[in-house]
Amino acid sequence: MELTGLLARSSGGVLAYLRMMSFRVGLCLLFLIVTGCGLGRPAVPRNPVVFPPAQPIVPADPLRAQADGGDPVAQYNLALKLDGAGRHAEAARYFRLAALQDIPEAQFNFAILQAEGLGVPKDEDAAFLMLKKAAVGRLAAAQYNVGVFLSEGRGTARSVEKALKWLRQAAVQGHGPARVYLAALMLRGEVRNLTGPQIAEAAGWINDEALKGDKQAQFYMALMTGRGIGVLPNSEEAYFWFELAAAQGVAPAARGRDLLAEKLTPAQVKQARDRAAQFRPLKPPTAPPRR
Repeated sequence: MELTGLLARSSGGVLAYLRMMSFRVGLCLLFLIVTGCGLGRPAVPRNPVVFPPAQPIVPADPLRAQADGGDPVAQYNLALKLDGAGRHAEAARYFRLAALQDIPEAQFNFAILQAEGLGVPKDEDAAFLMLKKAAVGRLAAAQYNVGVFLSEGRGTARSVEKALKWLRQAAVQGHGPARVYLAALMLRGEVRNLTGPQIAEAAGWINDEALKGDKQAQFYMALMTGRGIGVLPNSEEAYFWFELAAAQGVAPAARGRDLLAEKLTPAQVKQARDRAAQFRPLKPPTAPPRR
């Protein structure tokens, strides 16, 4: 009897176990049916990953590297490049760095930026002092500008006498604008106590610039020739220069020519006009190649 009960209990446990296993197998089968066990499922489309194109490697600017390393010539050349691109503030920085290392061209360019207020605050007093440094370095353009600042009282006290000194130094070096500006001061009577040789020297400079085609120099040459300033007076020669300057749009030259025509014969007027029609300005000399 005990054996029978034991078997009954064992049979009941086995049946319970079998029922439990059947239930689990059923759930698994149901899950497989519902999910399909992943077999035959179409792949979900995914957008391909698009990577940006490789960016070219920008090589370091050797000029900037040299400039930042303290090379004054590189600083000046970089400043010129930046100034040409309209990046005046950056240009001013590098012009100043080179100027502090006594590069006259850099001193001149930095001073011009200061005078015009480009890239830096406008300061004519500081500009004049910087221009003077470049002028002492024998830069003709700086000497000319120092003369202009002195004659006009810009950034310093006005002094035509001191202006004349700097203008003459630039003129001796062949600086055309300095020669023309000096002649203007002389013809307006602002330059006094000039000797005969100094006046003749100025007339020679103006003649050179007039032959190069400078219209203002041609007008001044007409005045000097007509009045006998630094040259022998010659009305026909004066008419010739007036004619050239008038052809380039100098209105006072046209009036001077017409007034002078009343003192000349028709033959003289024709000869002067023929010379003017055949005039060709001198070409500036070509600098030899640097070696």
